Amino acid sequence: MGLPRPWFILLLLLCAIAIVAHQSAAPVTHFFSQSGGGGRKVVTLADLGTSLKPPRSSAADLGGSEEGQSWQEALGGLFGAGSNQADFQGDKREVFNKGDGTLKMAVDRLGDVSSGEAEVSDGVAELSGDDEVVVDWGLLTDQTEDHSDPKSGASGVTELESLVNQESGLAAGGKRTTDSGGLGESTKRAGAVLKQPVDRPITGAHGTVIQKPPKPPQGSTCREWMTDEWERWEAGFRDFREQPVRISDAGARSWFETTREELQGCDIGCEMHAAGSLDAPDGTTEHWVGEVQPGLPSSGLVTLRNVESFTNYPSIANPQARTAGVDILSNFRLDSDVPHVYFSWSGCVFNLRGNDCNGLEIMGPVHKKTAKAAAAAFISNCDAKNFRTAAVKGLIENGIAVSNFGDCVHTADLPGGDVKGYDESKYGSKYHNKLVQFQTHKFALAFENSCEDDYVTEKFFHALAAGSVPVVVGAPNTAHFAPAPNSYLQIASEGEIPVVAEKMRYLMENETAYAEMLAWKTAGPSDAFKALMDLQAVHPTCRLCQHVAYRLREREEAAWRQTHAPPPCYCQETTEKGEKRSSYTLLVRERGLSRFRPLVLDALALRGLANLEAAVLEEFKRLGHEPVWMKTRAAAGVKTTSWRVYKLYPIGLTQKQALFGGRVWESDADLLNYLSRNPCPKFEVVFV
Repeated sequence: MGLPRPWFILLLLLCAIAIVAHQSAAPVTHFFSQSGGGGRKVVTLADLGTSLKPPRSSAADLGGSEEGQSWQEALGGLFGAGSNQADFQGDKREVFNKGDGTLKMAVDRLGDVSSGEAEVSDGVAELSGDDEVVVDWGLLTDQTEDHSDPKSGASGVTELESLVNQESGLAAGGKRTTDSGGLGESTKRAGAVLKQPVDRPITGAHGTVIQKPPKPPQGSTCREWMTDEWERWEAGFRDFREQPVRISDAGARSWFETTREELQGCDIGCEMHAAGSLDAPDGTTEHWVGEVQPGLPSSGLVTLRNVESFTNYPSIANPQARTAGVDILSNFRLDSDVPHVYFSWSGCVFNLRGNDCNGLEIMGPVHKKTAKAAAAAFISNCDAKNFRTAAVKGLIENGIAVSNFGDCVHTADLPGGDVKGYDESKYGSKYHNKLVQFQTHKFALAFENSCEDDYVTEKFFHALAAGSVPVVVGAPNTAHFAPAPNSYLQIASEGEIPVVAEKMRYLMENETAYAEMLAWKTAGPSDAFKALMDLQAVHPTCRLCQHVAYRLREREEAAWRQTHAPPPCYCQETTEKGEKRSSYTLLVRERGLSRFRPLVLDALALRGLANLEAAVLEEFKRLGHEPVWMKTRAAAGVKTTSWRVYKLYPIGLTQKQALFGGRVWESDADLLNYLSRNPCPKFEVVFV
């Protein structure tokens, strides 16, 4: 006999309550509640647990739900074997086949996923192709800039990559291998079909409204709106053109003397004051580590400026200086914060000004070689901490005639008398006399007092300016400083002296081969050499002020972001044809300038580094930009008919990393991953 209908209904209600109670107490793996085909499944941060942290990257290797894992990892453990296809919608998410038969999911903010036949790992719920899964990340939309290594890749497809693939008309699916973000393994993704973010707000489980992609105000375009918003943001901070950077300068070295005229071309205000004359300077400079007094509130940012060799003065080396409390390093090293180098297109470095620079232009002409000796040298210190004295003697012993006008292994006198060393009161500018001797000898001995990376002094560049072939004892990476691969000779060790001597004899007898080593004078130097020389287009003291200004601005902006939302980094608008068009803001400045320009680029511009570089170049030209080096090149006789992007890199890289560190991103996918992790990223560009 069946139960009376009222009791039957009551029993069903009690069962339903029990089921709901069971599901509400489910552990982390019981995120989804069965609601039938086409229902909405809700996962909240409360379900994930308070120990889970918001991410800095939307792409990570996804694992189970162990305590302490990221919330992407916890969510990833939900999916068991299922379909190889996944349709994506929403804001920064991915579902992909890891290759081991499981589907995994990573979400930055909110994800609507229609995932075919996926199954929750414990079998509590199955998802049909009509089901919709909503993950409510609450207010944890972290836009903190990620300063991680730009080369570090990450597996998975980000929202940015989705949009770029979709809007550039390129398929996002297909097989592709990417680095898995530091785990040392590759992950293959196949068959993913990516879509743009849904054009509607989505409400999460707790009523949190996840906004749709921002649109420009009526009557304005994304470019106009985003540019205006960034200009307004900029106006809220210290204007260093009106409020100059003020530095208390130790001023003990003539190397760093700077005239007002030399700072006229600086794009921000830059003032150097006598030590102790300012109550609250933005920074101070010292020349020796023993003078540094870190932590003094009246010091500002402490800079150590010294261009001596680290071999000769170990205490000023970068690691030791950092330990001593130095904030900013300015020395000969290209990996210092503000490189203070020994070269320029005009030949003027440090305190060499006026007539001393005449004839020292790097692109100066090649003169007739009238000297009887093969090589000229000006070496006076016999106590160098390398083998340069032995190299001079070794060349002579191997049949190379050397005119050394210095005190060490002295073999020749300057015109006007028996002169060892330089007596400018009698014989005029030492640089003029040195230049004349280099011009008339086929070779110039550019022998440094130590052999260490980047320590390439005026000896090398004066030889280039004179139209002589430098013979180097010095930096192992001299090739980075050469105008062309076949433009100098190098003695890397004492054992190579006979080999280089033989090469010099061959070049003395073979005019064609010798002329090839000077061909760069007429054909032009390499782009790498131009990029290096253009570093000095902006005076090093100005570059120091720019670096101080950047550090101060970063502090000011970080504090402001605690209470104010930054301008939009992303905008979406609908074209007349009804197509959605996305735009992204990148902040880009030319090396040697302080100001970042907000460049609003469309999705196609982000489809690979070549596209990005072309878009940046187009934008700078559209804005009427002129490279900072244009005037200094022209003054030094360097012909320039056009200019292009040589390097584009994230702000924060040293010049050694940017110019000689190889590819910043190993693939276009790495670049997209970097852009997705860094909203409104800051870049520096080098034009040549």
